[in-house]
Formats: sequence, C-alpha cells, structure tokens
Amino acid sequence: MIVSKQSAVKVRKDFPLDRAALLGCAVMTGYGGAVYAGNIKPETSVVVIGCGAVGLSAIQGARISGASKIIAVDIFDKVSPWFKESGALMTNVTHNIGGDDNTFTMVAGFESYEAFGKNDDAWASSPEWWQKMQPNFVNNQLVEAVYLTELIGNIKGATEQMPVWAHFVFSHPDVDAIKKSFEIDEKHYMSNGSSGIAIHRMFGDRNNQYLFAARFNSMQELGKCMDANQNSPDYWASHKDYYANLTIHLNYNARVIRRDIY
Repeated sequence: MIVSKQSAVKVRKDFPLDRAALLGCAVMTGYGGAVYAGNIKPETSVVVIGCGAVGLSAIQGARISGASKIIAVDIFDKVSPWFKESGALMTNVTHNIGGDDNTFTMVAGFESYEAFGKNDDAWASSPEWWQKMQPNFVNNQLVEAVYLTELIGNIKGATEQMPVWAHFVFSHPDVDAIKKSFEIDEKHYMSNGSSGIAIHRMFGDRNNQYLFAARFNSMQELGKCMDANQNSPDYWASHKDYYANLTIHLNYNARVIRRDIY
C-alpha cells in the first residue's frame, strides 16, 4: 500500500500494534474533531459525550487547545446488561436540561411491580453486582430514586430517533381533574408535534407527586409546541380552574443519549 507522507506516522518498533492502530482512526478523528472541526479556543467550555477511543482523543485535543472546562459524559456500561438479565424490558439514559441541569436519569422499564421487585432483590443480595458496579459509582452521586406507575397516557413504542422529553413534576389534590386535564393536553400536544404524552404517579423520594411527560423527535419540535402553549388563550382558559390547585415542583427537559430495548 502506498500512502502520502502526510498520512504516515512513524512509531518505534517495540510499540504495541493494537495501540498504534488507534493513531490511524480514533486519535485523528477525536483530536481533529476537537481542534479543527470544533475550533476550540482557550478558556472555552467543552462537553464530550462518549469516552471511548475517539472521545478520549477529543478530550486530549480540547485540553491541548486550552479549554478551561471539559465535561466528559459516558454511560454505565455494565448497568444495561444487568437490567436485561434481571427482566427489564428497556433502559434509557437521559441528560437533563433545565431544572435538573448537569444531572442524568437512568430509567428501567418492567412489565409489573413484581418483576421490578425481583430485580431489586437480586441487586440487594448480589455481591457480584456491587463488585461490578463499584467503579461506576466512584464519581457519581445519587440525587433521588423515584418509581413510576402510569396514571394515564398514549405513549406507544419507541421512535426511530433518540427522543427528547418535556417533563414537569407536580402535585394536585384531585385525580379526576388530572385525568380531565390530560384529555385537553393530549389534543393540544399531539396537534403541535408531540409523539405521545403520559402522566405517571410517583413513589419514593417524590411520593404522592406526578410526572407529566411529553415526547418529541427533536428539541426544536419541543420548543415549537411550548411556543404554541404560551400563545394560546384558549389553552390557558381551558385549564384555569385546574391550575388554581396545581403546584409545579420541577420543570425540565431531557434528551435520550442511550437507549436499549430488549
């Protein structure tokens, strides 16, 4: 094979070939993406999502370029297989934006509470699990643990794209009023770009509160729907009595960065 000298990198004879191979792809892609495509300047902030060979090279490129803050984001690579073995139907990892800035949510879905309980018992009684997971927990802090059961909703299946979510956590004294409000929200959100909405009852750290979730294919579509909400007198008028007794505890958006469906 004949290559241009600009594409050739000399390595010493005793250098391991499995490491030298990284120079031909991962290093140039990650470093080049940060330094040239990203055009990172001194004192800028950088987020690198994914810390494999390419991501680590991008981190090095950002550092060499003088970035003042570098945030490296990666997923719990051992969590998803463990959930699958324990009976989960799916797992999501989302990056929270807004009320929960710079936090992440790990979601696991089960067919029933019994299936979830079986999984939880397996975790609690497995030294092997704690040994596997300990390295992942070293630099992570658990903010809260919440369990959900769907009160009402129409979110069916997964989208082809990695979705984004509009979330707000709320409380309201009247469950029937919550369900009636959902009927109004369903028509409005679905006609303004949402691919599904749901309300979940929350247990655990947010006992007796509810989570409203609306799914979109992009943050732009989410924003377009929120603009439609704000600019619709009819929408607010239809919720007037409902909002009089509504308390919103948290309002944030979330972007899915890893999804596994079993």
